[in-house]
Amino acid sequence: MHKKRKVKKRTWFNIKGYKVSIFAVLAVVLMLTGITGYRVYKMSQKQEAYMLKINDLEAKIEAEKARSEELNKLKIYVQTKDYIEDVAKEKLGLVNPDELILKPDK
Repeated sequence: MHKKRKVKKRTWFNIKGYKVSIFAVLAVVLMLTGITGYRVYKMSQKQEAYMLKINDLEAKIEAEKARSEELNKLKIYVQTKDYIEDVAKEKLGLVNPDELILKPDK
């Protein structure tokens, strides 16, 4: 008489393998969570740095707009008769015929 062998059915859920596979899945999930958290942290730091740079550049833009406005006013002033008289008085020492020049005594 032949003895019948017990044949074990292999299942996905045998107790020892099941614990190992849960541990492996949990380890992978934790690693992915950690990596994702680290990347989010680095991205938020980059975003903060970019925001500071944007604010700095916007301030520079405003300063350059103000400077441009001043230069436009100067451009208009340079084309006036008052500017020509001021330059003639300062650099060339010229005076209008009806002006008196007072020099201090030495």
